[in-house]
Amino acid sequence: MSSAKQALGNIFTGIILQPIAILTSILVARTLGPEGKGVYTFLMVLSTTLMPILLFGIDAGFYQSVSSGSFKAKDNFVSILLVGLFHGLITGLIIFGAWYLNLLGETVKKVPEIYFICFLFTIPMSTIFHLTNRTLMSDCKFRIVNISNIIRTLLTVASLVFFVIIMKLDVDGAIFSILFINGVYSLLFVTYAFKVILNSPLKFNKTFIKSSYQYGFKAWFGNIASIANDKFDQLILGLFSSASQLGIYSVGYNYSKLLNKPIDGMFKVLYNRTAVNQDQDKAQGLVEQIHRVLVIIVAPIALGLMLFSKTFIKLMYGNEFLDAIGPTYVLIPGMFMFLITRRIIQLFLMARGFPSKSSIVQIVGALAGAILYCILIPKFDIMGAAWGTTIAFIISTIVAFYFYRKIVGNRKTALFSLHKNDLGWIYNKLRNIVAKK
Repeated sequence: MSSAKQALGNIFTGIILQPIAILTSILVARTLGPEGKGVYTFLMVLSTTLMPILLFGIDAGFYQSVSSGSFKAKDNFVSILLVGLFHGLITGLIIFGAWYLNLLGETVKKVPEIYFICFLFTIPMSTIFHLTNRTLMSDCKFRIVNISNIIRTLLTVASLVFFVIIMKLDVDGAIFSILFINGVYSLLFVTYAFKVILNSPLKFNKTFIKSSYQYGFKAWFGNIASIANDKFDQLILGLFSSASQLGIYSVGYNYSKLLNKPIDGMFKVLYNRTAVNQDQDKAQGLVEQIHRVLVIIVAPIALGLMLFSKTFIKLMYGNEFLDAIGPTYVLIPGMFMFLITRRIIQLFLMARGFPSKSSIVQIVGALAGAILYCILIPKFDIMGAAWGTTIAFIISTIVAFYFYRKIVGNRKTALFSLHKNDLGWIYNKLRNIVAKK
């Protein structure tokens, strides 16, 4: 399969998944209310934040080892499963310790003890599922991964409908849905991958593990920063505030991220196909043109989301979540800078051979956010989380732009100098990609 078809397949999968993800968020909010939505969000954030952090970069190491051709996924899948099990158990034990010592805040107290312990038992399976997905992607089995993601998302909606609406189990039903997806579906998919997709031999490769850890640990801090930029606000809010406040904030955050839906994946396709191997002047011109196009597309969407936030939030989530409007007004400007300017510049930094500078941008954003959350959330709850997120995004974008200017030197920059032919250019590029076999 060509790189263009692979990229377009990923975009198509995103187009399918995004409306379903939005529907899931609306379903949880409408049926559970702010408190139930907060409990559901906290459990999801708890696992998706701590699990990849406590992998110590091994997922990136596996990806590099297989995608580079140094090792074959088929020959090392058992090693991947055992490493996933080990890290999953460690993550579960750490979360259990924090819970036992009453360090997870008030939100988690809304979860019955037996259900929380069952949730902890699903973490090793979730970890193995995550590593399996990454391994399949590194082995260019994008079709399998995309189909799995679609099935997983559809099953999430179906399980929520069954447990929450049909069985009328409210918050307990949402927890059962998490247990089903993280436990049962993950087990079925990993079993399928092991027996059918890779047909792996039963052997443990120490050389593969050592090599993957060595590479992965170098990327670990960047991974932590990337996760922190996207999840720490909700994690810390769940620790310091109530479940209801987290539920309301999560609606505002998810609503603000609608800004990303029309363009997610598009600039990566264009950039990866045309920028990486070009000289400095052409790469700079391409990056700036892509940036201008995205500004043209996304700026009106951002303005519309802000102007009609009350109408949309009330229509989608109901009157109980109208307090999410305040955070939305604060989050969208920061999201705009983060999703457009910072990401474009980071891709430029990585493609031009400056991955460490890209990592610094992420780390600065993560540290700024963590400090601001700890200062602002205890005093201002959801507005503190919103301001912390936006200020951190702005600070990290400024750092990214500083590195960009250092690299391009005295060349004139045109990131925001809009041209009338920019939209025609993007149309022609996408048409050419679609037409190529």
